[in-house]
Amino acid sequence: MLDRLRSFEITLQKSLAPRQVLLAALCLVVLGLLFEGLRRLGDLKLYVVETIAIGLAAGAIYLLALYFFEASDDVPSAFWLILLGALLFRLALFPLAPTLSDDIHRYRWEGRVQQAGFNPYSVRPDDPRLVPLRDANWNAVPGRDIPTIYPPLSELLWRFGYRFLPEPVAFKLPFLLADLLVVGMLAGWVRFSGGRNITLAIYAWNPLVVVEYAASGHHDALAIAAVFAASLLIIRGRGTLSTLALAAGTLVKVFPIVLFPLWLHRAGWPRFRRGGWGWLNALAAVALAAVCAWPFRSAWPQLLDSLAYYQSRWQHNNASLFALLAWF
Repeated sequence: MLDRLRSFEITLQKSLAPRQVLLAALCLVVLGLLFEGLRRLGDLKLYVVETIAIGLAAGAIYLLALYFFEASDDVPSAFWLILLGALLFRLALFPLAPTLSDDIHRYRWEGRVQQAGFNPYSVRPDDPRLVPLRDANWNAVPGRDIPTIYPPLSELLWRFGYRFLPEPVAFKLPFLLADLLVVGMLAGWVRFSGGRNITLAIYAWNPLVVVEYAASGHHDALAIAAVFAASLLIIRGRGTLSTLALAAGTLVKVFPIVLFPLWLHRAGWPRFRRGGWGWLNALAAVALAAVCAWPFRSAWPQLLDSLAYYQSRWQHNNASLFALLAWF
């Protein structure tokens, strides 16, 4: 039985080998129609069954497309079709109001609070002093009983973003651009390193990535772009710039901090070999963190209390992962 399956797969791969462009175009059209269907639903919370069905269908087509890219010979025109699809999918969902997640309303609120002269690390959204700042999206702001716990570079970016892009849909633009920047950097890496088209498609056509950034407007795209840039820079031997990029990613979203030991070790830290570049890189990262945190320095004494409160109230935001981290 296994021999027959292997024989069938080999035959299928041979038949697919010269047809990568046709298969890529077919999957692009089907995925595009599915994303357009998602956009037409509007408020996705009102169409849960339809949203799940479209998501499952998009996931199936995505996996099928990856199989086609893996089984067929790469051609340059398919590479450009992947890039075209990545752009079209994101543009299709960008006009969609962020209804699957309310995080972007918190981002906007903290930008609005800063514009009014308040420190988001010191005041809770439900602070009576902030009542005049409430708008039509106030009820969608999550965690109204706790000051912010987001890193400082995120706060600075939201302050800047709210000044020019105050509406929820427009506020997604920086995150969409960061996501497209990741696609562009990955495309450049694949192009100049001789990588395969599937490497680009894995990220560029991932339905979850498209929905999370283009539709929901999560700011993780900023951190991912910073980590990807740091990876390319360290490969090219630009240790200090790479560490600064990684630090910027950490100051947007904390998770890249787990990579710092590797980055500093590659630069020679903690020893002074290679001219002490590891120590220089570490100091540069600390200096960048200090610059970003300085505007919020008045709230430093209460930051640990806010984090402890968040830990006690929001541990069920991802209960399985929290249990694992708590055990560790």
